[in-house]
Amino acid sequence: GAFDYYDSIFCVGPHHIKEILKREKLHELHQKNLVKTGYYPLERICSEYQMYLAEKPTNKDKTTVLIAPSWGDNNIIESCGENLVELLLRKGYEVIVRPHPETVRRFPQLVNVFDTRFGNNPAFTLEKSVASYESLLISDVLVCDSSGVALEYAFGTGRPVLFLDVPYMIRNENYKDLDLEVFELSIRNEIGVVVSHEKLDEIPKIIEKLKADQMNYKRQIEKLREQNVFAFGNSSEIGAQYILNIIREKKVDKEEYL
Repeated sequence: GAFDYYDSIFCVGPHHIKEILKREKLHELHQKNLVKTGYYPLERICSEYQMYLAEKPTNKDKTTVLIAPSWGDNNIIESCGENLVELLLRKGYEVIVRPHPETVRRFPQLVNVFDTRFGNNPAFTLEKSVASYESLLISDVLVCDSSGVALEYAFGTGRPVLFLDVPYMIRNENYKDLDLEVFELSIRNEIGVVVSHEKLDEIPKIIEKLKADQMNYKRQIEKLREQNVFAFGNSSEIGAQYILNIIREKKVDKEEYL
């Protein structure tokens, strides 16, 4: 019900419009203005990634793996994080662990375990802030679960994602009322591969395969972005113009009563 009483909603893609229209119909809600705006942070990641590629050191010899999960029970960090980091470091990867901000805030003792156990390894980085996109830019592969960062990574950089199939974080069981396929889950096999968290030993081999197939994934991901993200590259202009139009209309209405 978080969006029920807004007059206008800036929609990232067709999935938002489907969800909102379905809820309006189910609960006989007022019809909102659904603006096909897109998503500016995605465009910013893409722009910063292009700049990174232009300045990227050519002598980088190690593969960097970013682990960026959702939060809540059974996320990657909680269910298999230590074993996964140990495996990747042992195989010679550089590893960045980027916990969800809610994990950092609610479960600092869980996060500190990684600092204590791996903090002295120069190939390991624990990133407790998400204020910067840098780790998304420099990593060669993202390991994720059902976090939205997977879409930002894939659609922003064109690189594939390795999804560990841990139990989903569900904050509101009422999502089932819409009877719609969950976009974040439905697209996982198209922007990467889904691997059982019980098969960690297979992950290094899958990482190398994802790297080898990177150009094919790039083409596929760019096509999916075109289909699922509105107005890529123009979201700011569309959103700003819509707000300015509302301000101008309100100003005219007010002047009529002066």
